Parts: sequence; C-alpha cells; structure tokens
Amino acid sequence: MKLNQKILLLIVFSLLIFYFIHETTTYLVNLNQFKKDLFLKNEILFTTIEQMQQDSMKSLSLILANDSEVRKAYLKNDPQIIIEHINPFWEKAKKENLVYEIHFFKPPAQSFVNFSDFKSIGKDVSSARTDIVWVTSSFQSSTHTMMCKTYAGLRATFPIISDGKMLGGLSIGKKIDWLPRIIKNVSKSDTFLIYDLSSTKTLNKKYYDNFMKDKQIVGEFILADRTIEISEDAIKKINFKENIQNISIKGKTYSLNIFKINDFNKNGLGYLCILNDLDKFNQNFFERIMKNIFLLFIVSILIYLLFRNKITTIIDKINNLRNITYKLKENKFDLLDDLKNNKNKCEYDELSRLTDDIIAMGKSLEIHNNHLEEEVSKRTKELEYEKNYIKNILDLTPDITLVTNGKKLISANQRFYDFLEFKNLESFLSVHDCICDYFISINGEAFSKTKMIDNQIWSIYMAHHQETVHTVLLEKDEKLHYLDGRAIFINDEDVLVTLHDITELKKKDNLLFEQSKMAAMGEMIGNIAHQWRQPLSLIATSATGMIMQKEYGMLTDEIFINSCETINRNAQYLSQTIEDFKNFIKGERTKKSFNLKENIESFMKLVEGTIKSNNLNIVLNLDENIYLNSYPNEINQCLINLFNNSKDVLKEIEEDDRYIFIDTYLEGNNVVITLKDSGGGIPQEVLPKIFEPYFTTKHKSQGTGLGLHMTYNLIVDGFNGSIKPSNIDIEIGDKILKGACMTIKFPAE
Repeated sequence: MKLNQKILLLIVFSLLIFYFIHETTTYLVNLNQFKKDLFLKNEILFTTIEQMQQDSMKSLSLILANDSEVRKAYLKNDPQIIIEHINPFWEKAKKENLVYEIHFFKPPAQSFVNFSDFKSIGKDVSSARTDIVWVTSSFQSSTHTMMCKTYAGLRATFPIISDGKMLGGLSIGKKIDWLPRIIKNVSKSDTFLIYDLSSTKTLNKKYYDNFMKDKQIVGEFILADRTIEISEDAIKKINFKENIQNISIKGKTYSLNIFKINDFNKNGLGYLCILNDLDKFNQNFFERIMKNIFLLFIVSILIYLLFRNKITTIIDKINNLRNITYKLKENKFDLLDDLKNNKNKCEYDELSRLTDDIIAMGKSLEIHNNHLEEEVSKRTKELEYEKNYIKNILDLTPDITLVTNGKKLISANQRFYDFLEFKNLESFLSVHDCICDYFISINGEAFSKTKMIDNQIWSIYMAHHQETVHTVLLEKDEKLHYLDGRAIFINDEDVLVTLHDITELKKKDNLLFEQSKMAAMGEMIGNIAHQWRQPLSLIATSATGMIMQKEYGMLTDEIFINSCETINRNAQYLSQTIEDFKNFIKGERTKKSFNLKENIESFMKLVEGTIKSNNLNIVLNLDENIYLNSYPNEINQCLINLFNNSKDVLKEIEEDDRYIFIDTYLEGNNVVITLKDSGGGIPQEVLPKIFEPYFTTKHKSQGTGLGLHMTYNLIVDGFNGSIKPSNIDIEIGDKILKGACMTIKFPAE
C-alpha cells in the first residue's frame, strides 16, 4: 500500500470516529427535543379538537336557549312544546352523532325535558349536575367535561333567561369516547383513554354496566376506548404525574404523552394518552447518518483525488448529486425514473451506488408525500362537511345569527341575508361593514357613529351582559324594526349575536295598550258624569233662584253677586275636569320633569267621582320631594289600572272596610310606589298569572284582562323597573283586614 493511500485511510478512519461520537451525542439531545416537540404538537391538537367541539356545542346551546318556542314552553310550564319543537332536530343530530344529550332544566337542577329519557321529567339531578346548579344561579354559561349519572362527556350548559328572570338551563352533551379515534385519524398516533375509578361515583347503578362495557379496571384506573391493545402490566407502569415518558407495548418502545382531563369541579376525571412512534425519528436520523457518511466519503474521495489531479471529475459528480437532492427537496419527483435509467456512469462505483441510494430514497419520499396529501385532502373534506352541517342548522333557525367584531361582519346565517335583502357576505360587505349601520338605538339609547356603548364596542358590551335581552331598534327601507338581541364571546374579539324580530309583538303591545286606554276612558267618562252632577245642580239652582227672586223683587246686589260667583266657581271646576280628562286621553309620550306627588294628586281628581260613588276611603302618604324626568301620563295610566282593579274588589265588601292606601318614597336610587287595598288579597293560584294578557277573574262584561298586562309592560319596558304583587294584612283601628299590595319600583333617573 502506497504512502498516500495509507494517509487517506488514516484520515477517513479519524473522521469516522469523530463523526460517530458526535452523532451519538446529537442523537440523544435531538431525541429529547423531538419528544418535547411531539408533546407540544399533540397538546395543540388535543386542545384544538376539544375547542372546536366546545365552540360547536356552545353555538347550538346559544341558539336553542334563545329559541322563542323554548322560552314559551318555560313561561307556560309546558315541556310538550319543547318536545314537539326540538325533536326533529334531536333525531337528526343524534343520527349524525352531533350530540348525545339535549337536556332542559328548571332551577336549580330539576329535569324539565330530557330527550334521552322523557320519563325523567321532574327529577332532581343536582347531586350529579353541579354545573347546572351553578349556571342557573350565576346566570352564566359554561363548557366543560363531566361525568354525570349516565356517561362521561363534553357539556355546553347555558342559562335560559326572560326579562332578567331565570327560567332554567340547557345542557348539550357529547361523549368523549371518540377522542382516541379522531386523534388517531388526524395524527396517525395510537391513543387510549383512561378514567379515574373514583370519577364513576356519580354514575347511576342501572347505567354502570353499560358504561363499563368494553372497559377494563386496572388498579385505581379504568382502561376505556383505545386504538391499540395494551396490557395491564403496561398500564400499571405508567406514572400519570409525568407528561412525557417511555412505554413498551408488544416489544416496541413509544414516547407516551399524557394529558389530564378535569371535570367541571376541577377534579381529575381521567387522562388522554397518545403514543408517539419513534421509528420515524430513528429513520430520519439514520437517513441523516447515511447522508453524512455519503458526504464523508465524498470528502475522503476528494482528498484522495487531490493526489490524482482529478478534482474536476469529482466536482461534476458532486454537483450532479446536489442537483438531485435539490429536486427532492422541492418535491420534484418526475425526474427520478429518468435519472435511474440514464444516470451517468463513472469509474467510481461508490458514487454510482450512492446515486442509486439517493434515487431510491427519493422514490420513497414521493410515495410518502402522495399518501400525506391524500390524508390532508380527506381531513379537509371532513372539516368542510362539519362546517356546512353547522351552517345548515343555523340557516334553518328563524332568528338572525351572525358573527362580528362589532365593526365588521365576519359571517351570518341565511335569515340575516333574507332580512336585509342581500345574496351573500360579499354582496353585503360591498355596501356595508356591519349590521350596526342600520341601528337607531340599543336599549332605548341612541346609537352613535362610534359604535360604542359605555366605552365598549356594541357587540362586546352585549356579550359582557349576556344575561340581558337587549332591545335593538333598526331602520331598513324607511321602516323601523324592533329586535331582541343576545350575544356571547367566541374568542377575545369575535362575538356570536342572535337577533329575534319582535316588531309584530310591539304592534300587538301597542294595540293592547290602546284597548286598555279605551277601557280606562270608559271608566273616566263615568267619573266625569258623576263629578258634574253636583256642580251642574248648583249652577242650575243659582240661576233659577235669581230668576224667582227677580220676579218677586227679592234679588239684591249681594244675592246677585254671590249667585254669579257660585256659577263661575262651579263652571271653572267643570272646565278643569275637562282639562284633566283631555290631558289623560291625549296620551303624549313626552319626557318631562314633574313632581310625583302633584302628578298623583291630579290622578286622584280624575277618579274623585268614582271614590265618592263607591264610598272608598283613600289614605295618601306621598313624599313631596320626589321629582322625576319621565312620562307622567303613563304613570297615571298605571295607577288608574291598579285603582280600577282595587275598586272592583272593594265594591263587594262592607263600606266601612273599603280602604286604598297609596305611598311613595325613595329607596336608594329607586322610586317606590305602593298601592294597597283591603279587598281580601289575591288567590295564591292566580298570583303568578295576573300580568298575562287577557287573564281576568271577572265576568267578561266587567273586565278584558288587559289592564294589569299593560301596566306590567309600561313599568318593565317603559321605565326599566319592576312591579310585584303580594298579599298583606292591614291594621285599621282594632280590625285586621286582608288585602293586596302592588309594589312599583323604577330608577329615579
């Protein structure tokens, strides 16, 4: 062996020793980092899948909780309305595995309608469903994982509220058994689900066997759904406190990622375990070693060729190989067959073999790349199907549903485009940025060009007050529309908004108001007729008296003046009565400042005739320092309705016991008006119904059932206040009389 050949072998041997020491160290470092990267990737995947499911269920729960038929069922205490209205959607959603449970509750956690078990209506499930107790008491929604009486699954719970009153709650659930399968489909990593044995304490005994089907108890844990068979010994060796660890299954080593699953109460429910195959890493590492060995050989050959003055030939070969690797990097596989069949031969067998290896490696990468593209395409179609499925559901809802950041529309259902007469999102955005361009007011306050309410974008403001039903007034084609609005956050900026058109309901309310006003006018005409009898009698008596006295020569100047003053005084009284009645029937909704005591006293003048004709005892205790900037005529309308109800009841009892008390006072920042009577009170069975339209306990000829309903609407909607009925005892002298009390409360400003 020549000297230069010995030197070449020594150089190659030294380089190989250094290379293997370096690669061994690099392998251990990179393997550890590779495991961390896999954990982070799986964590993002698990979180994304869970968030997508939660967002989907949250959107569905918001839609169902705000459905007008659902609220109607709660207000009428009739679960059959929900069953008939929701059942077609339930059957379709269950068939498509979109949801596993739709359960409506009444506070605090009483089953109202359970589509999984209609026989459970009326049952108290508060011991297992602490999430429902929390939602119905806090007026807030929640998405979480939970083990209930029947299964473990994701839940979206949402309060059902009407006019600030908690009606109940809605829970939409879906089993989490699908997690291992979807993780496997997306990442190709085998996955298994582990439950804490203690988490099954809430399971009902009759559902326990069904839950444990295809599951296996291993010590303190339950091995549940899985995409790979795993032995008890392997489970027992797992340290569930470590997120990343190695595990051996059937002689193969995996990197195990563990993600803890907590329930609504922050207690451990179980673990999602994802197995990461290290073969790919080892394969990539081996391929890198082969590449580096190839480079070492190239370097060695170059060194050798330096002594042979054939640098040019080697450089050409290296450039050829670099061109091949570049093409492979760019996923250009079409040249591989040509290269394999037509590659340049050279006298160096080693380079030829390396070229063959690189071409073979390229073919392998081509197959892998094609398979990956097929998987990506398949998953893209699945996600597109889910997206279209949810969109179709939203398009079927009668309410307007949209997603916005408050300044620009992001998406909307078909009802939105039909209502505003646009074809799609693009056509809308070509004219407007946001639906708020149509807004006139929100909750009675004029909508500004800044799109702000209380220093917040309008959609953010509505989402921060999701328990409130917001009244939105908008103008379209020079017509006003009233809508009830609710909103909930999708993320930090985007908000899901639902709008229900109540324009027709507003028209009906106005008609009811006019009917009530006409009924009150009938009462007032009777009052005027009674009030005019005595003044007209005095005028007639004074006039005829002067005529007779004149005929008999008895009319003196003093008698003449006194008679004229009597006639003028009573004429002025009649004129003032007409003026008071005119102000009442005019019904101008004009906001102005007035003294509450003086306003109530003007109301008393209107009913003065009724008070006298029915021998009513009126006791007033009015704070003379209460000044309001409000609607005086509408306050009188409410008082007349309440007074007429009390009068009709008091006519049926002894005259000595007929009392009406009216009190006014301030309570914090609120004005309080109470009207009490001694008419025996309101029967307990009708107490919750007295504000419903057309509800009356009187004969049809005596009452329409509109007065208290319109009073309720005026106080709650017009004054942003409240009116509450109650039964009380009234002490009058040595008597204790039973009666009713109406307490009106509204903000002073």
